[in-house]
Amino acid sequence: MRGTVLSFSIQSNQGFISGDDGKRYNFLGSDWNLSNTPTQGVRVDFDVDGNHAISIYEDPNAAVATQTTKSRTTTGILALLLGGLGIHFFYLGTWGWGLVSVLFCWTYIPAIAGLILGIRYLSMTDQAFERKIKKMQGAFGIIEL
Repeated sequence: MRGTVLSFSIQSNQGFISGDDGKRYNFLGSDWNLSNTPTQGVRVDFDVDGNHAISIYEDPNAAVATQTTKSRTTTGILALLLGGLGIHFFYLGTWGWGLVSVLFCWTYIPAIAGLILGIRYLSMTDQAFERKIKKMQGAFGIIEL
């Protein structure tokens, strides 16, 4: 079963999950099998015992569910206007690609790539942008056009 954490109280060590089946399930902190504390909005995969959620893990299909703090519109505009200097890469945290863009800005290749990426960022959905950003983690993350 999959669902979303509705609430969790550290004091009582209890929480509630809204299952994708429309039902609510309670759980105990001992059922939580993640390293982080249960927080509202986290997508989880769990087993059901009556109205009790057990064996709670992170939902493997919810990689996109956690929202990034980076704006798709801001990234697209930075890529269009300042893509030749790789400013959009620095904004996204992929500073390695930003440095490569600065080093090769005299060739106009980063500017052309920035133009293409800017148009792509502005035309994609927020969900597609989130997936793309997940792949771009680190200094030299994977860049997909």
